[in-house]
Amino acid sequence: MAKYRIGRINDEMARQLAVILRNIRDPRLDSCLVSVTSVDTKPDLRFAKIYYSVINYDKTLSDAEKDEQVQEALESSAGHIRSEIARLVNLRLTPELTFVRDASLARGAEITAVLKRVEQEEQERLAARSEQEEEEETDE
Repeated sequence: MAKYRIGRINDEMARQLAVILRNIRDPRLDSCLVSVTSVDTKPDLRFAKIYYSVINYDKTLSDAEKDEQVQEALESSAGHIRSEIARLVNLRLTPELTFVRDASLARGAEITAVLKRVEQEEQERLAARSEQEEEEETDE
């Protein structure tokens, strides 16, 4: 099977999964936004990994607790989601779905926060150095 075909299948499954996930009625998914970041289908079309990210709107739960709830909800809905994929995407075989949380967005936010902190510390250091130089000039 051509590699570009798998790419097209992955893209189409990601689009359809976005629609399907919006229509799932599970209370564990009510207070969050689940976004499909990518799909990785095996060339034999028997298995597919669905990478997703979660934005938690419910501040009574920690992000880790909400992630766990979302994972449970997706795993319990996997059969329904798979049947919807079979209905919407014309494939000979419908792959078995495995849901994997994509932590790249959270990791990116952490890296951005670290870079901002380093930049702020550098600015403070430069300001302190310039103040020290001004004091030395006035003392002379």
